[in-house]
Amino acid sequence: MTRERAANWSKGIGALLVAALAFSLIKGRDDLTEVDPKWAGAVGVALVLAAALATVAAYSLFRASYGPLEPLKDVTDHAEAVSTMTALKTGLGFAVAAFVLLLVAVGATWYGPDADGPRIKVTGKDIDWCGVPQTTSSGVLKLKVDGQPVNIDLSDVDRIEAVDSCPD
Repeated sequence: MTRERAANWSKGIGALLVAALAFSLIKGRDDLTEVDPKWAGAVGVALVLAAALATVAAYSLFRASYGPLEPLKDVTDHAEAVSTMTALKTGLGFAVAAFVLLLVAVGATWYGPDADGPRIKVTGKDIDWCGVPQTTSSGVLKLKVDGQPVNIDLSDVDRIEAVDSCPD
């Protein structure tokens, strides 16, 4: 009876982890290059930890479902039932933790800050701006400077150069 319950729990947890993986593929950014590098690193750490926790969970759930990997010697049914339930509880705890880390990684990928885009420095007659280019149309460059939109007439521009970062 105990092994049957453990096997059913194992299947349910497996389905939950598969659902989490499928959920992570449905929507979001195309890849981690679109996320701020610090957040992308955190996503990587969360995914590695989730994989490690899922591995421990799988081992524990298999132990609960199918017994230990060595022959049982002088073990009572009660002792084996207690051992099976302990492995089941351990597996469930690790599986839930892995599931939570997967959700954290997906959430950070979807909702984390964007990676810094290209920066340009625009100089000319009474112009000295540096920011993230947005669009150009009808001779006007739209630039985002410190989070604020700035429209620059391109006829007033002497030089546009790509820069790694804007001076403070």
